[in-house]
Amino acid sequence: MYFLSFTGQSQLIGSSIVATLGNDIILPYQLEPVEDATDLTVEWTRPDLNPRFVHVWRSGKELVSKKHKSFEGRTSLFIDELMFGNISLKLSKLKLADRGTYRCFIPALDRQSFVQLDVGAVSSPTISLAGIDRDKGGVVLQCESKDWYPEPEVLWLDGEGNLLPAGPSETVRGPDDLYTVSSRVTVEKRHSNSFTCRVQQKNTNQTRETEIHVPDTKMSHRDEPDKEENRTNDPSVTAEETKSLTGKKRKKIKLEQQRREEAERAVQTLKKELETKKKEFESKLAEVQQQLNDEKQKHEDLMADIQKMKDDMQAKINEFGLKIFKKRTREEEQQKREEAVQILTQMLDEEEKQRSENQQEQLQKELEIKKCQQQLQEEKTKRGKAEENLKKLQEENKVHESKVEVREHEDFKSEKDKTGSANQSSATGPVIVHEVGRNGKFIHLRNTSREDQELGEWNLEMQINDTQPITYTFPKKFKLKSEQIVNIVVPGYGKDHHPIDLMWRDLKSWTPGDKLTFTLTTNKGEIKSTQLIVSGR
Repeated sequence: MYFLSFTGQSQLIGSSIVATLGNDIILPYQLEPVEDATDLTVEWTRPDLNPRFVHVWRSGKELVSKKHKSFEGRTSLFIDELMFGNISLKLSKLKLADRGTYRCFIPALDRQSFVQLDVGAVSSPTISLAGIDRDKGGVVLQCESKDWYPEPEVLWLDGEGNLLPAGPSETVRGPDDLYTVSSRVTVEKRHSNSFTCRVQQKNTNQTRETEIHVPDTKMSHRDEPDKEENRTNDPSVTAEETKSLTGKKRKKIKLEQQRREEAERAVQTLKKELETKKKEFESKLAEVQQQLNDEKQKHEDLMADIQKMKDDMQAKINEFGLKIFKKRTREEEQQKREEAVQILTQMLDEEEKQRSENQQEQLQKELEIKKCQQQLQEEKTKRGKAEENLKKLQEENKVHESKVEVREHEDFKSEKDKTGSANQSSATGPVIVHEVGRNGKFIHLRNTSREDQELGEWNLEMQINDTQPITYTFPKKFKLKSEQIVNIVVPGYGKDHHPIDLMWRDLKSWTPGDKLTFTLTTNKGEIKSTQLIVSGR
């Protein structure tokens, strides 16, 4: 695992990347071994978000519609480096809300990687003179630093790097979740009179500090109880002694006043030095800002030159990559050919072994075949005799066309009229076409068996010559009893001629001499009988 940073301070700690607020960062992922990821689907997500997608690359382009709104316009892949397996994600203008665990997933390869991103904010502290502690005879310094994240701590050090005792720090968290910290310390005269305020954040490993120098002046001290003043009030003390004590007291007061004046002058001098340093700092800050602007312009010019060089380099890389791809393809083809030769060789060895076994089996079978041939010859002789007998039977049982009388009833008890010749090509089932009307008005079906036949949902198909067949479907629970006939008629026929059993609305008429083909099938499609009838003249 590694990371890259564009601007600002960032670092990788274990499996985490720590970056600074407002800067750009790269969440790294490199395919190993190297593989072209241009046509792969790459998903960068934050599982704690809804939607969870940070950046989705599919079919050679970014799917912006799937992206979480907080990342719009702030994420990108290195398009020119996808062919080399670099699917790292660049995240720009970091926000505190960008903290979290990021997952990179390649569905086609079933590979994934996780990166923890922590975002911090820092700023340099400022030191100011807060006042004078007359009781301790020292100077009170105040340190303040704004815009920190996470919450930092404040330390005071003397010129030798030793920690100074200070009161508890004050911390304020603003509406933008950034912290402001401040601390005060009373300092006395030291070897160097230099003091440092250090603000640090251990989790992000960030530290900022500022140093101040206090002039070497005498510190004022707290007045001790004046024993001599008590003595002047003692009635046992003589006038001369009182006069002497009063003079000493005046002298002491004068010295004390001089000390205070010196301390005040020292404070004024310190204030002037702080003001001077402040102006110097502002001047240097403006100078640095100008340098930064100049450097930024140089950087932009440099980036433009780099982009041009990158474009030229990319063209060469593409050309070189194509050569490498062709070479790799040739090597892969050669490897495939070698593998194919090895497989074929193995198959030939197995086939040779199988052939040897087959030859042994063939010899065994040849012996059995010779034995069977003898038996076959005997069977042929018997079959010849059987065929002669069969031929005679076939001649006797040839199906000849014969004319059949077709009747057409004028009423229920009228006699039959002659219909025509009928020829049954096959009638394997018990239910057959018994009779047809000459003018195509009715069909009679007969159950020739001794058992009732269930014809529910069976189909009777009729074809006149070579026309399109028509089909009649029997009612669901229809049953034709043994040796009984069912009458199927067209609508309007049979009231005065035949008893009506079933009505076939689509029944077509025919003329004498037409060939009528009837096929009876079950509801499962099994053919029960087929008949060919020639209508009589």
